Amino acid sequence: MKLVIIVLLITMTSMCGGEVIFEDNFDNGPDPAWNPQWDSTGGTYGGSMGFSRITLFDNLTDFTVEVDVKSVDDGGLLLRGSMTGNYGVVLVTGGKGNQNYNGLYWHVNSGGWGPWYGHVLIPGFWGSDATIKVVVSGNTYSAYVNGSTTPSTVLTDSTYSSGCVGLYLNSNQRYDNFKLTVGPEFTLVPDVIYMMQIDAENTLVAKGLVVGEITHDYNDVIPIGHIMTQMPEGGTLVDAGSIVDLVVSDGPAVASVPNIVGMNETDARNAITGVGLSVGSISFDYSDIMPVDLVVNQNPEAGEIVDLGSEVNFILSLGCPSADLNEDCFVDINDLFLLCSQWLTGIK
Repeated sequence: MKLVIIVLLITMTSMCGGEVIFEDNFDNGPDPAWNPQWDSTGGTYGGSMGFSRITLFDNLTDFTVEVDVKSVDDGGLLLRGSMTGNYGVVLVTGGKGNQNYNGLYWHVNSGGWGPWYGHVLIPGFWGSDATIKVVVSGNTYSAYVNGSTTPSTVLTDSTYSSGCVGLYLNSNQRYDNFKLTVGPEFTLVPDVIYMMQIDAENTLVAKGLVVGEITHDYNDVIPIGHIMTQMPEGGTLVDAGSIVDLVVSDGPAVASVPNIVGMNETDARNAITGVGLSVGSISFDYSDIMPVDLVVNQNPEAGEIVDLGSEVNFILSLGCPSADLNEDCFVDINDLFLLCSQWLTGIK
């Protein structure tokens, strides 16, 4: 590992055009993303020992962290760390070997506490309230105090290229007004669920993202034309210019029953399945108005709105019955009289 320590020699400015991807003032308790959860007494964060990590992001590369430190003591910031264990870079504030310390220094941890790097003394620092900012860019970690544009200490180290961010405590020091920012080469995917499609597309483009594949699907809750799902999900940290695919709601999965009366069986089947419905029972009956083999009746009726996949039953015409001698499509006593008359006259 190549390690170069530069203290009070380099002037760096904060990352320009960055986007705040996480912040917490602890006024209403800690954000649920912190793990483990410390207490937020008086709108400040602390009261425990060890690390409290932000669980939303585990692969941060270049970023800026700012936090107010109350009563500086032994604590600090975890940078490009792991979600478990003692791995990552730690900027330590105000404590050194469990002794009061007016200054800052770094640890590069690989399962345990590594050597101290970049010691810098800051008169009156221990016990004071201070604002700490750390800019992480490439292999360079730069720490600033109380709004200074000149770093108090800079670490150049290539051990970790990405990881999570968290807070460290080994004292009664507390934290407030935490803010995590990424540079313009990254962006946080906005949540566009429930937005109209055009609004969602405009929102993504405004964030420097690219609208990808747009598909449609049915949804019983989200109105027609609104976004029902997106990939990546809202809140995901991605490279600027990344593609976001959208699924647009077509509303509930329903269909209008087609009018199949007068169709032959093949055309009726095709009309039913063509709108996402299924063919139900097929029966036969006599009809004095519908030619043989054409649909004389259907259930549900044409125009009814039903769930997709619902069955449509229909009746095919048999024409007039063969015993309907007077061709009125009814076999009744009149046909019997006609039959008797034909028999008596010798026709049959």
